[in-house]
Amino acid sequence: MNIRRNTVLVSVVGAAYLVAVVIIIAVRAALFTNSSQILRVAGLIFTGEGALYQILVKALRTDKEIEEASATTFGHLPIGGVLKKETKVAQISMTLILIGFTLQLFGNLS
Repeated sequence: MNIRRNTVLVSVVGAAYLVAVVIIIAVRAALFTNSSQILRVAGLIFTGEGALYQILVKALRTDKEIEEASATTFGHLPIGGVLKKETKVAQISMTLILIGFTLQLFGNLS
């Protein structure tokens, strides 16, 4: 990953987190209800952030990364680095989605 793309990714994730906090505060201030609705909204936000993270990382690939993933070679597997990156992205996004699902579940049970 190059520095410019990392900066864009961190900025987007930071903005998504800021929007999530603003939405949670707005819902809490506007509804005056118990915390179960806040948990459900926070869960939806975490689930959305996990999905957006997975999509943005794939959408912001460079041409070099795409070429490396589709290159044909003899004797070695150039896609190994791409597989490691995809595995890390999937782990992070699934963790965010799992946190979101768990928050929604606790919000529905309380």
